[in-house]
Amino acid sequence: MGFDLFAYSDINDHYSDGEECNYSAHLHAFYSDPNLHTYIELLDLEEGYTSLPKLKRALNEITEDMFQIMRVNIIVKRDSDRENFEWTEKSYHFNIFKNFLETLIKNTESKQTKISVEFD
Repeated sequence: MGFDLFAYSDINDHYSDGEECNYSAHLHAFYSDPNLHTYIELLDLEEGYTSLPKLKRALNEITEDMFQIMRVNIIVKRDSDRENFEWTEKSYHFNIFKNFLETLIKNTESKQTKISVEFD
């Protein structure tokens, strides 16, 4: 469960086993991730589409400081009264979005391609 961001371009990506995906790039996050708006904003969408020049610009402009840390609850024992959690680093969110951009750029052949982006 969580937030899923799928992008569709010229070339489909591949799973780690080599099988082709039905999308060009994918990013998964928790709904509580405070960076969801940042991910979408950096794509510079117009009616659900972006372009290769916009993706390249985003990749060149992103910095770790654009992202926020978040608290992640960790369940050690389901019946435990003790609350366990960790804080993510800004670098974690920066790197997952950077990887998303790099994958999408790699899977886009032309600057004329209209890249469809869907998220829930």
